Amino acid sequence: MGGVRYARAFVAASLLTLAVGSLPAAAEGQATVGEVGEAAAAAADLAPLVLGGDDEFDEAPAVPLLTTALPAGVVSPGGEGVGTGDSGSGGSGGNGDGGGSGNGGLDGKSRMSSASAFTLAGFVSRLSSAGAAGSGAALDAKQVWYFERIVAALCVAYVGVFLCGKAVNERVAGRWATTLTEAVDGEFAAVGVDSVGTKLHKDGQGVFHFYASGRRHAAALTCTLTLKRRYDLFTVLQTPVGRSDADRCALLLTLPDGNGGGGSGLSGMEPLMWALVRKREVKRFRRANRVLEALAGQVAPPAGAWADAFVALSDQPETGAALLPPSAVEALSALAPWLVSLHVTDSGVGNPQAGAARRAVELVVDVPVGADAAEMAMVAMVSVRLALWYADFLPNVRLPPVVRTRAEAVRADWAYKEAEPARLAAAEARAAEREAAAEREAAARSPAAQAKYEEKMRKKGLRKRQSGGRVMVMR
Repeated sequence: MGGVRYARAFVAASLLTLAVGSLPAAAEGQATVGEVGEAAAAAADLAPLVLGGDDEFDEAPAVPLLTTALPAGVVSPGGEGVGTGDSGSGGSGGNGDGGGSGNGGLDGKSRMSSASAFTLAGFVSRLSSAGAAGSGAALDAKQVWYFERIVAALCVAYVGVFLCGKAVNERVAGRWATTLTEAVDGEFAAVGVDSVGTKLHKDGQGVFHFYASGRRHAAALTCTLTLKRRYDLFTVLQTPVGRSDADRCALLLTLPDGNGGGGSGLSGMEPLMWALVRKREVKRFRRANRVLEALAGQVAPPAGAWADAFVALSDQPETGAALLPPSAVEALSALAPWLVSLHVTDSGVGNPQAGAARRAVELVVDVPVGADAAEMAMVAMVSVRLALWYADFLPNVRLPPVVRTRAEAVRADWAYKEAEPARLAAAEARAAEREAAAEREAAARSPAAQAKYEEKMRKKGLRKRQSGGRVMVMR
């Protein structure tokens, strides 16, 4: 830092010398003494750092970090010659002695440092003036006009799409709720979600729930209507180029457990797991149902041309024949164009509305939004009737003893594997408790008792190691 201070002081002194030596040039329109003095004062703070210098720490020649031509209006000290050292007035060359007209002249290092100071000061001044001019510049009025109107158009379009889509979804939900009410009329004791008679519970702009309870062989019926996001502008725009959600209704009929809880009349249910899924929905369906994904495999689908678009999944090949009497096949064939999946299980479903219920019948269908009221009523009626028919049919299903034993063994093995993490955690907790108890006992022993205990454990470990190599011969 001492070298830097010496360099700045040297540059300031050189500039003062330059101002005194340049007095005759002021009359010719060049820099005056006052202008040069002000530049010299500014250079005392803006002089560039130099590498090397004439101080007591470095004998290398001073080399400025930035050297360019002198600014306009300031001439080379001592005359017109620059870099030659041959002119009579002593140019700013590397070897010029600076003779003539009492200039006194400056050596090459001083002139390079002063030139760098003028150049850096001019650069900073030009940069500041450019920044001030840029900050005060105004945006193009035409560009602002277009930008404001584009934003306003997007806002208006978003609000318009939201209102129109919301109205369409509510109209479809209302029609579907009316159809479901007619389908469950006389089947359940309670229909709706509150005491004022509301049939449909709105859970967002595209999700609606319909509840019914109070029936023999059934705990509750939950219908979840999931409609397209017609109220979202960006979803509407990406629908032509991407796959969008479909209008679907999931009918979940939970069944009471074996001891009559949650209902009455169902004394027992065979270990059944069977699903009929549309081919393009198989991956999603398996991911949503963990137990089915782990236990079930693909089996033969029902007979008929309508079943070519579906895949049958079950843990036992004989289950499908037991769950598909002619009446069920007829209903499924009529519902095939809108059917997404049918799931009958005693091991739980992936629908979160099922809660802790293990036995359930889940039916997912597409909602024919663009169809007439008769077609929508037919789809809703057949779906509800089929789910209720399975609720009455499942208590009477009896599997062959061999199939039942095989299915129960598969479920027991699955339950054992599922409980493995809990068993390991319990074993670790017991081991930690034993170690803590042993530490407490060791802390309570006297030194003599502790030595006796350690000797006992040493002998015990020795006996274990010696008995490990024995071979028992059975006669």
